[in-house]
Amino acid sequence: MATRVAGQRRIPAEERRALILLAAGRAFARDGYAGARIEDIAAAAHVTKPIVYRHFASKKALYMALLEKHEADLPGFIEAIDPNALPLDELVRAILEHWFDYVRENQHAWFMLFRDRSGDEEIQALRQ
Repeated sequence: MATRVAGQRRIPAEERRALILLAAGRAFARDGYAGARIEDIAAAAHVTKPIVYRHFASKKALYMALLEKHEADLPGFIEAIDPNALPLDELVRAILEHWFDYVRENQHAWFMLFRDRSGDEEIQALRQ
């Protein structure tokens, strides 16, 4: 069993999962689904492969979790802004600003959704 260095705190499971998702998103954006490796994702997240598999049953499950997260985020661009509070041109500008902030923070989502074409039929269907 691995021991922690004195003074190091154990990362809560949800925080560790978020780090894995971030590292995976970057790897999938860079290498595509087919080229991304769990070893590289684990190293980038500063965890071991077994820790990745403790959170996600497979590379496919990890990839699909990211696609599902981005799909769930989409309605937030409109719902975050009260449509009655602004004139139409300002409303559109506010929605676009919110969208661009999201894209800056989640650049991997753009690549996963619009550039990567690898993966099986189930992944392709979810991406659509």
